[in-house]
This record gives sequence, C-alpha cells and structure tokens, in this order.
Amino acid sequence: MATETQLCDENLTWVYQVEGRMLVPQTQKEHNGNVVHHMRFFKENGDTDSEYYKFRATRTLMRDVDGNFFDICVSASSRPSKEWLFKEEGSKVWVYDNDRKKDILMYDFLAKTGDILPGCQHGQVFAEIQDWKYAVMSLPDTLLDGSLRHRYTATVTADNADTRIANTELQCIEGIGATCGFLPNMYVMAVTHGPFESVSVDTPGMLGYLVAVYDNSGNFLYGDKASYDALVNRLSGIGDIIADDNAAPVYFNLQGQRITAPVKGQPCIERHGGKARKIMPK
Repeated sequence: MATETQLCDENLTWVYQVEGRMLVPQTQKEHNGNVVHHMRFFKENGDTDSEYYKFRATRTLMRDVDGNFFDICVSASSRPSKEWLFKEEGSKVWVYDNDRKKDILMYDFLAKTGDILPGCQHGQVFAEIQDWKYAVMSLPDTLLDGSLRHRYTATVTADNADTRIANTELQCIEGIGATCGFLPNMYVMAVTHGPFESVSVDTPGMLGYLVAVYDNSGNFLYGDKASYDALVNRLSGIGDIIADDNAAPVYFNLQGQRITAPVKGQPCIERHGGKARKIMPK
C-alpha cells in the first residue's frame, strides 16, 4: 500500500513560529524576538531533472523584544541564507545531510509501531548516537483536506539510561511532516527544554512550532485561517497576508500600522495579494 499525498509539494506553504535570534537584513544586526517563517519547496531553473527539492523561507515576520517589526521577503530566485534538500519516493522522504554527504531518511509514512528510523534533531542523527533508537508509534489516520493521512509519533529510547523520551505533541503527518521542530529537523526530546505544553502558537518557547500549512488558493490543510490571522495580527499589526491578487494594494508604515495612502518622501510597505515590498513614494 502506497501513500497518496506528496510532501514535497511546490503549491504549499509551511508556517512556523519560533522564539529566538536572527540576523535582520534591514539593520544587518541580530535581533531577539518572535519569528514567523513562511517556507516552500522549489524546483528552480536548471533543477527540473534533479531528484531533490529545495526547502526554504520565502517570507519572515519578526517582532523583536524592543517592539520593532520586520517584514523580510525572499524571492524564489534570490540566494537564501539556509535551505534544505529533500527527495521523496513513495512513502519515504529523505533530507540531504551536507556534513555527512548523504541522505538521511526523515519520514516513512507507512512505518508501523516499533519500526526504527534514523530521524534528525539539531544536526544529530538518532541512529548514530550510541545506544539511542528513534522508534515509531503509529496513530490512527487523520482526515485533512478531504483525504485520510497516515501519521505517527516519535519516541527516542536510550538503552544505556533505560529511559524513553517522547514529545506527545509531535506528530509526523503524511503530506505535512513533523509538527514540532522544522520539516527537516524534528524535535522529539522533552527533557532539556521543559514541558511541551509551553510550546504553542501563543507561547512558542525556543522551538519551531508548525502553525499552518496552506495551498496557493489559501485553503488550509493543517491549522486554520482564523488562528493564523490572529497570530499574524499580534505579531505585525498587518493582518491577513494571504489575499486576493486582484484586490487593491494596501499600505503600512514601517511599524506595521496600516495607513490610508502613501505619503511622498516617507518609506512604507505596499502589500498586494500575498506579496509585500518596501517603497519610497515620489
């Protein structure tokens, strides 16, 4: 039996929330704060015959600890600071490990309870850590976007310490990936960073948290639009950034506050559909 839902889908956007530090291009400085990443798969020009898909951020929203808001757009053709290479065959998905120069099996959506997968967390491959095993626990299929999706949760068993480490909030869902951590870097350990009840849309903690997955038409496959809009509103003040490309442009000042119209000589943000850019009205 094969899975029917592709994970490496160029028509989908993954939305992650994380609290941490990042270099902001507008200031060329590192800022601490709450961050929302919008990430997508790409098969770029010249790569159409490649077995790999590139996964990277296309838009990042950040509200730093001082209350400054930054809207960072990255075009598909520009060179990002970080990207991951994925390949997919049937139920299995691999991510390329540049340090080890090989593919690491990240997901197998037909895996059964007790199966052992390599997995990866913060650059550590579980199967390569002495006495550690990353084991699968199957969950009932879930209905997403009108279709049943296979899913399982991850458990790390450390035989040398006779302990079992599991994040009950983490699920690996067919066509979606890991719900805690990032798509190429799941987070299963729940010891060093406290209880996972503290990791949510409202309190992201230090770990990546999957907020939503939506398609090019704005249909949500994972999460829901109301929660997503509320998150973006709290972070930026801009509101819904999934919009109709045929709608009239809207404008915001550099603090993320909506303005009626651009003012000559004052830089602002123009949003049209799902795209935003900084402009200088003349």
